[in-house]
Amino acid sequence: FTVNWAPATNPSGTSFYVEISTLSNFSVSTGTWGFSVLTSTGFTQLRAGTTYFARARARNHDLVNSDWTVLGSTRTNLAQPTAAIILSMGTSTLTAQWSDSVNNAETTYELQTSSDGYSFILSSSVAALFTQATIINLSTNTAYAARLRARHMQDISAWATVSASTYT
Repeated sequence: FTVNWAPATNPSGTSFYVEISTLSNFSVSTGTWGFSVLTSTGFTQLRAGTTYFARARARNHDLVNSDWTVLGSTRTNLAQPTAAIILSMGTSTLTAQWSDSVNNAETTYELQTSSDGYSFILSSSVAALFTQATIINLSTNTAYAARLRARHMQDISAWATVSASTYT
């Protein structure tokens, strides 16, 4: 994510130091950005579905640091489940399988199906730690598209396509 701040009343040439942490008291630093005259920086390689807090401080030309200013917080998005495939098909069932090595253990998954490719309905909600689901009571000889996403509380990942079109 990108952290921005205003130079406030600091003179031109003032340098800034930014720190991010998963703890609001910053007792453990997750990432830092060394002193620079820029007022924006980006952090990458962050964990999915995690809240990060940011703070900054200035350093003057005499190398004296200011107090920290808390810049706020943000929550990273959940990662899309990966390697989603149709594991098997029955006359009225579809079993999907996927992997997810990024999201936390409390993540659940929603598997939806559609017989027209546009109107998807929730077909299965899978508890955390499970990476497979079977949908039952599908119409026979019908093409189905399936999609999957991760969910944790209010956070929802982007949809992952499981299959473009598969017949029961």
